[in-house]
Amino acid sequence: MNFFLLARSQSRLRILIATACTLLNAGSTQAQDSTYYDLVILAGQSNAVGAGGAVSSGLPTSPTNLQQPQEDVLFFSNASGFPGPTDLQPGTGSTGSGISRFGPEITFGRTVADALPSRNLGIVKHAASATDLDIQWSPTGGSVYNAFLNTVNRATNSITDAGDTYDITGFLWVQGEADANRGYGSDYEANLTNFIAAIRAEFGQDTPFFISKLSDNQDPGPDTALVMQAQIDVAAADSNTFLIDTDGPEFTVSPAPDGLHYDTNGQIALGEAFAASYLSTVPEPSSLALLALGGLALLRRVGK
Repeated sequence: MNFFLLARSQSRLRILIATACTLLNAGSTQAQDSTYYDLVILAGQSNAVGAGGAVSSGLPTSPTNLQQPQEDVLFFSNASGFPGPTDLQPGTGSTGSGISRFGPEITFGRTVADALPSRNLGIVKHAASATDLDIQWSPTGGSVYNAFLNTVNRATNSITDAGDTYDITGFLWVQGEADANRGYGSDYEANLTNFIAAIRAEFGQDTPFFISKLSDNQDPGPDTALVMQAQIDVAAADSNTFLIDTDGPEFTVSPAPDGLHYDTNGQIALGEAFAASYLSTVPEPSSLALLALGGLALLRRVGK
């Protein structure tokens, strides 16, 4: 064996590993000075708001009391009384008759935070009841879309102003009933495709997009079948777009005369379903970390 070549190879490998470890340590030091957030956006209409029978007092209190603020999840919302940043909490749903309501963010946040305890989760919620994708959520001048961008900008500016960092790691979309009831169903596939493209142009081309499909449990509108099929087709055509199937018995809807809005159990199920799909997209440990670990193992083998 040429011991000179072996020594030189070991030296180069040690330099490479030292560089990787230095970068990792620098990232660790930076992390001590600031916080990095996985930032997830929740948007849509009334079932994103939390309407109907989604009553906060029905949320479980064990093993975590979801009726109280969750201090490990950062939260921003366009709801009145929630200027943010604050802790994730119910109450951003429709508040008619003084009743606190919630959307899918509550169980989504809890499920993801429990599954990824070493990461920092943030949620930005912008939802407006009875709003359609065809006009109001249109990326080309829709009034709700523009207000949505303002909410996200307020959230991200708050994070960076605090010296922290973030990436948009998912977009949760709960919408379609308005288009189904206003005769916009035939345009929904093109509108949703364009909307996803606009979201990725704004927040990153790799942003995973999650669609809550209209449910068979809801009372149908004139174009419900068209909107449902459009949601299915858009998700099938894009490997980074994921469909949440809401036809199961757990996705319960408030009874007539409502018939459209998820009740407490339905919202709990929706948040958990979003979380399961989102967690399936979470990337593996960084290649740099794997390089350092693999290189150290190689050095141990070469040194024997």
